[in-house]
Amino acid sequence: MQRVYGVWFLRRLYRNAAKLGVMFVVALATGFNVSYASIFENVGKMQITFSGMSRYVLTAFAKTDALVQVSVSLGLVLALAFVLDLGNVARRFIVARGGGEK
Repeated sequence: MQRVYGVWFLRRLYRNAAKLGVMFVVALATGFNVSYASIFENVGKMQITFSGMSRYVLTAFAKTDALVQVSVSLGLVLALAFVLDLGNVARRFIVARGGGEK
């Protein structure tokens, strides 16, 4: 049974490594098209409230190029898929160890 779990773990590891690799490439592509100096300058001017931060993020996203919007969206989707997959791995690991009983 340990071999089965070992193969399962390696498959999950390769899948998550591929997601991390794509996220790294997306981050690099986004980094070449984003002016971080402007971002930090504008962050200092925003209101430190939830509505102020959300308004800033939405306005900044809407005013960027289409390539940056696609890159950021793809990065967020991949990050969400990565976190959900890690949650599934943790849940299955806990259940397999007998810790998920009520």
